[in-house]
Amino acid sequence: MSMKKTKTLFKQGLNPVQLSFAVILIGFCFSQKMIAQTIDHGGADFTINANTTLGGNHINIGTFTINTGMIVSIDSSIHFLSINAQNIIINGIINGNGKGYTGGSGGSGGSATGGSGSPGLHGSAGVNGNGPGAGLAGQNGGDGGTQTQICGGLFCSGNRDGFNGGGGGAGGGSGASYGGYGGGAGYGAYGSGYTEAAGGTYGPGGLIGNAYGNITNFMVDYGSGGGGAGGGGGAWSTGTNGGKGGDGGGMIELIAISNLTVGPSGRIYCNGMTGAAGGNGSGESDDNTYDCSSNGYSSCTLCSEAVYDAAGGAGGGAGGGAGGGIRIQAKGILQLKTGALIQVNGGDGGAKGYPNSTVGTCFDNAAQGGGGSGGRIKIISTCNPLNEYNSTISNNGGIGFGNGNSGTYTLLNLYPSPAGPVTGIDSICPGQSGLAFTIPVVSDAQGYSWSVPAGATITNGNNTTTVTVSWGSATSGYVIAAATNGCGSGTPDSLYIAVLPPSVVTITGYDSLYCTNASPAAFTGNPSGGSFFGAGMIAGTFYPGGVSAGPHQIIYVYTDGNGCTGSDTITVIVDPCTGVESTSENNFSIYPNPNSGEFTIISGVEIKGSVKLTVMNALGEEVYKQVYAADNEYKINLRQLTAGIYCLKLESEKITAYRKIIIN
Repeated sequence: MSMKKTKTLFKQGLNPVQLSFAVILIGFCFSQKMIAQTIDHGGADFTINANTTLGGNHINIGTFTINTGMIVSIDSSIHFLSINAQNIIINGIINGNGKGYTGGSGGSGGSATGGSGSPGLHGSAGVNGNGPGAGLAGQNGGDGGTQTQICGGLFCSGNRDGFNGGGGGAGGGSGASYGGYGGGAGYGAYGSGYTEAAGGTYGPGGLIGNAYGNITNFMVDYGSGGGGAGGGGGAWSTGTNGGKGGDGGGMIELIAISNLTVGPSGRIYCNGMTGAAGGNGSGESDDNTYDCSSNGYSSCTLCSEAVYDAAGGAGGGAGGGAGGGIRIQAKGILQLKTGALIQVNGGDGGAKGYPNSTVGTCFDNAAQGGGGSGGRIKIISTCNPLNEYNSTISNNGGIGFGNGNSGTYTLLNLYPSPAGPVTGIDSICPGQSGLAFTIPVVSDAQGYSWSVPAGATITNGNNTTTVTVSWGSATSGYVIAAATNGCGSGTPDSLYIAVLPPSVVTITGYDSLYCTNASPAAFTGNPSGGSFFGAGMIAGTFYPGGVSAGPHQIIYVYTDGNGCTGSDTITVIVDPCTGVESTSENNFSIYPNPNSGEFTIISGVEIKGSVKLTVMNALGEEVYKQVYAADNEYKINLRQLTAGIYCLKLESEKITAYRKIIIN
């Protein structure tokens, strides 16, 4: 008959020190997820008054509001939610936990022994997680050893027991990476065994995936999934399957054209999920328990030799999912109130499988899966002085065999986009006014800064997209424009303005003094083709008899081929030449002339009574008047006058005469 006996088991091998960390591969092509649907709300308000599920891009919203106590869950099939609105108010919850890349599935448990000569088979490794920073699965465990049972010897001579070592547990999954590196994965456990048949070796844990994204641009992504757990080793029965890696956190974008507020009750979550447990190794024969003693089965018919199955090793736990990405942006006032919570934590590594050394000294220990890294939080604003950042921010890595690294939290300035192009006339006449310069409206601008060369003046439109400029005395130079907001100025643009050389305009062929009865005089304007203006001028000819006595301004205006206008101005004096002795040019003489303002007037005739001297400038304005007693010589001092051409009018009882003087 068959006899049952008990054999004592012992643990195979020593606990390994798992030092398998990742070789980091640089260079991942990041792209924003834009596959999902886009819904245009047509400028209408969008208020959440009941729990709902949303995903994809929601654009052109008036005011987006989540009321207190309401929960918006991100659609798992879309992975992200992007809100673009004029104003955003979050008093409820946006739940993106575990909505990112999925974790890898767990490995299968090892097959059961098949009796004599058929040991417990290894637990299988899980599957890598999904995403750019996916946690990686571990490796398979080893198959158990075996010693076949021998029966049939005469009087049991030569018979022996059969022994089957338990299959080794597969290694666990590493934590997923995003804002940092995920934690390293734990190993599986040795299978239990006998002196005659060792247990299967443990499977090493998975390597670490790559971190991705950066802290400088405005883009965020969702978190990657953790590697799957290892399956338990087989023995008396099949080991159980390892669990799934933790899913990564989703992605949330809240972008306000004006103001954005996350109130005290507001919650924004994109946490990674905890990995599942490693698979359990099978129990011992023949009761599938874990007590470091196995019961024999299939004894020889008349002898006691039996078959004994040791327990299988446990699988390592699954990796935690990485935290996701949250982008909060406003061009106006951005307020994250005290009490608000914003989280992108990594998920913890999954628990190790069963059995372990607490059950008995014959059992090895598997290890926990790696923790997922934290995600990325980016707060983007135009540096409004009323901004408030008092919410609680959390981007911790998950706990595991290797802990996940923390993610990133970045405050970024939303500078205006580059300005330009500056458009307007780029070739102008000297001193030209009414010049208009324009730039297109610049994204994220709250104002505009213009600068012009020294001597030019902005007469209208400063701090807008169009200015009017008077060039004044400025030479050629740049008109420069930049958009501004609370963070400063964006990249400027400029337009070079060339000031065209002026034409040299002169009047020739004239005398400074004409009698009223003199013949008409033809004046010459240079260059030709311009026009004369002034009293007595008709088609380039001056008619002294057609004007009153005294000084008269004559102006010649010429416009060149560039449209630039120049002019020359002269002053001619008309004398009646009708008084006593007044017809003689020698009635009065002036020397020196030109002079420095001091000169002498000598009369060529006898003066009776007083003499009145009036001095007029080129505009005909009186600048000096004095009455002198009768004399034949007068010392005059006009040093107080500026250099230029002046007309002297001398009046006595019988004489009125005009003379031109030049003061240097």
